[in-house]
Amino acid sequence: MPSREIHEIFDEMFIGKKMSKVHKIIDSPSVFLGKRHRIFFHDPLSAMIIGGLVGGRDGIVSAILHLMADNMGDRAVLLATLYKLLKSSGLIE
Repeated sequence: MPSREIHEIFDEMFIGKKMSKVHKIIDSPSVFLGKRHRIFFHDPLSAMIIGGLVGGRDGIVSAILHLMADNMGDRAVLLATLYKLLKSSGLIE
């Protein structure tokens, strides 16, 4: 499961800003359910409703990116790491 940092990097890559509150709410059941928290808020409709209420259009995109990163697993971490390296080297802004 990607960390909140990974989700925020995806936001930065595709939206241009972090949508931390969206991820915090989508993953909020993890406090009680641990890794099984994805039974709540991790379907497209629920995620998009949360994203829209919290962050409007950008929140909806962030919510979809959240689900995408969760489904990518370790590949999401690899992509985020590559993005950070390219950004720190000045190859991308």
